[in-house]
Amino acid sequence: MMAGVMSAKRTINCASVVLFAVFSITPVMFGHHGVSDYDVGTVVSWQVTVTDFMFANPHSLLNFTRKNEQGQLEEWQGELQSPSMLSRRGHWTKDTVKPGDQITVFGCRARNGSKTMLVRKIVLADGQEYPGG
Repeated sequence: MMAGVMSAKRTINCASVVLFAVFSITPVMFGHHGVSDYDVGTVVSWQVTVTDFMFANPHSLLNFTRKNEQGQLEEWQGELQSPSMLSRRGHWTKDTVKPGDQITVFGCRARNGSKTMLVRKIVLADGQEYPGG
C-alpha cells in the first residue's frame, strides 16, 4: 500500500513539474517577435523629416518622409521599443523629436517591401544620438 502512495505522489510531482514548465514557456512562445519582419543584416541611414512621433505602448512609432534615389518624397514609419525601454536606454521623452525635425535615422527595412523599418538609432541635427531598438 505504501508503494502505491509513493508512486502516486511521484506521478503528481512529475505532472506538476511538467505543467509548470508548459505554462512558463508558453507566454514566451506566443510573444510579439516583430524583429523577424525586418532585414536586420542590413542597416540603412537616411536624412529624414519627422512627420509624427507616437511615444506609446506597445511600440513607439516614428513617421517620417525621405527623398528616395529618384528624388521622390516617400512616407515611412519606423518602429521603436516601448516608451519605458526608450526612456531607460536612451533618455527618450515624448518631446525627443517633433514634426518638422530634420534627423538621421538608422534602421532595418521590412522584408515585405513595405515602407516600414525597425529604427536602430536616430541622430538629431545637433548630433545627439538616441538608440531605437
